[in-house]
Amino acid sequence: MKNSEILLDAVGDISEELIPELSEKKKNHKILRTAFVSVGVCAAVVACAVFLPKIIIKENLHNTQTFEWEKKTGSENINPKISTGETMGFEGMMAYDISELENGNPWTENTEITELPVFRNLSYTGDAYDGFVVYLTEEQMKNIAKKTAESINTEITEITVNRVKDSTDRIYPNEIMNGVYSLEAKCSSDVYCIFVEGDGTVGIWYNDEGIKLPDKYSFTYENTTEPQAKTTLDYLSKKYNSLLGYDNPVSFTFADRTYGGTATRSFYVYNGTGDITQDILNYSLSYAEFAPNDDGCLGVIWIYNHYSSCEYIGDYPIISKDDAQKLLLDGHYYSSVSNDYLKEDKISENDIAKVELIYSHNGEEYCQPYYKFYVELNNADFNMAENLRNFGVFYVPAVDRKYLSDNN
Repeated sequence: MKNSEILLDAVGDISEELIPELSEKKKNHKILRTAFVSVGVCAAVVACAVFLPKIIIKENLHNTQTFEWEKKTGSENINPKISTGETMGFEGMMAYDISELENGNPWTENTEITELPVFRNLSYTGDAYDGFVVYLTEEQMKNIAKKTAESINTEITEITVNRVKDSTDRIYPNEIMNGVYSLEAKCSSDVYCIFVEGDGTVGIWYNDEGIKLPDKYSFTYENTTEPQAKTTLDYLSKKYNSLLGYDNPVSFTFADRTYGGTATRSFYVYNGTGDITQDILNYSLSYAEFAPNDDGCLGVIWIYNHYSSCEYIGDYPIISKDDAQKLLLDGHYYSSVSNDYLKEDKISENDIAKVELIYSHNGEEYCQPYYKFYVELNNADFNMAENLRNFGVFYVPAVDRKYLSDNN
C-alpha cells in the first residue's frame, strides 16, 4: 500500500487532489488519526498556540500557551456515548503480543487521579448534518491558515472555502448551510496546501517529493523501529518548533500489524507539562502527527487542537480502573466489536490484555475520559499470520455513573 492511500483512508472526505499520485482504488488500513482520540474544546489553552485560537470562559479568541480555566465542580448530567466508528468496521488492533501496542500514553495503571475535567463539544451536530463540522468562522479559519503559513515560511497564493451549501443537496438550518466546514489554502515553495477544518484541525500537505530528511533518520510506515522513530521525531519537533509551539515536546509512536504481520507505524508529538492531568489531555486532544510519503520524506503534518472547539463545564469524579473493569465484564461498555468475535460470545477477565485512560473527541456531544480496554478476540475468526493476535477495543466511561445521562 502506498502512503498516499494510507493518508486518504485517514482523513476521510478530503479532496483527492491534495494527495499526489493517488491510485484509484483505496484499500482498508487502520491508522490512528483519531485514535488518540481513540483513537472532532474551550476554556483551555491551545497547545499549538503559535497560531490556533483559544476560546475561554469569559473572553474571546486570543493566543496563549497557558493551559488554564477557572476550575469548578461539574454538576450537569453528561451524555456518555462515544463514537466507535461502526460504519468503518470494528476497532481492532493486531499484534503478536500486547506489549507491541505501547503508545506513549502518560496515564499508567499506577496513576492516582480522582477527578478529571469534562468539555462540551461546541462543534457537535450529532447525526443531523452528515458529519459537516461547522464551528470556527471563515475569518478564524483564514487566520489559522495565515499564521500556519507564517510559521513555516511560506506564502498563501489562493484560498478555496468549502461551504456546506455547496457540498450537499440536503437542506439544513441557514447557519449550517452558510457555514464553512473547511478551507484549502494553496501555497508557494514546498508546501502544496494548508487544509483547515471547522474544529481547528490543520493539515500541511507538501508537494509530491515531500521534505527530505537527513539520511541518518528513518521515516517510513513499515521499516522504522521505535528507537529510530523517536530519534526522527526529536529531529522533526525541533525543526518545526515554530509551528508546534511546544515548550517540552514529547514524542510517541504507535505500531500495529496488518493481517500478514507487517508492522505499520505512526508518528506523534504532544506538549509535556509535568502535570499528569494536563498531559493526559494534551496526549489525547492537542498533538501533532508527522506522516511520511513513499520515499521516506515528510509528506503531511497534522495539527490537532480540539481545545479550540470545546467549552470546559467542570471537573467530575471518576471511577477506578477496577470498577470500570467490573462494568466491562457486566456488559456496560461502548464498542464497535460484535459479540460474535468474542470468545464464547462474552468478555472474560482472562481476555483483557490492557487498559488505558484516554479522552475522545470524535464527534461526540461531550469530550470526556474513558477507560479503553483491549480484549483478545477469537483469533480463529480472522485470516491472520501465524501467532498473530487481534485485540478488540471496548470503552467504559470514566466519569462517575451518577453524572451520566444514560447509566444503563
